[in-house]
Amino acid sequence: MGCVQRHPRRRLSRVCIHDGYGEGTATFEVLGFDSKIKVKGNMDLAGAHPVAKIDNIEVGNVPDFLVDVVKGLVESAIDDETAKVDLDHPMTPTLTEGDAKLDGTP
Repeated sequence: MGCVQRHPRRRLSRVCIHDGYGEGTATFEVLGFDSKIKVKGNMDLAGAHPVAKIDNIEVGNVPDFLVDVVKGLVESAIDDETAKVDLDHPMTPTLTEGDAKLDGTP
C-alpha cells in the first residue's frame, strides 16, 4: 500500500493505493461546515483520460440535507480533475539485444 498526502490551503487530502482499489480522504469547507470526505473506487486508464469508477463516497460533519450535495460536488471535482490528465502519449518501443528505447511524446 502507498499513500500520498497534500495540504493545499489548509485542506488535508490523502490518497492510498491498496491491492485492487484506491481510497481518498479529504476535508474541505462547504457552506461553513468542514466536511470530511472518503472516496473508494478504481480508475479506468484505458482511454485518453482516466475515468473514476467510484464505489462509495462517505460524507461526514455536515447536516443530512447537504450529504447528497457534497457527494455531487466531490464527483464533479473528480471528473474535472481527471479530464485534465492526458494519457494519450504515443510511444514506440525499440528493442535490441541488451537495450530498450522509447520514442515519442511523454
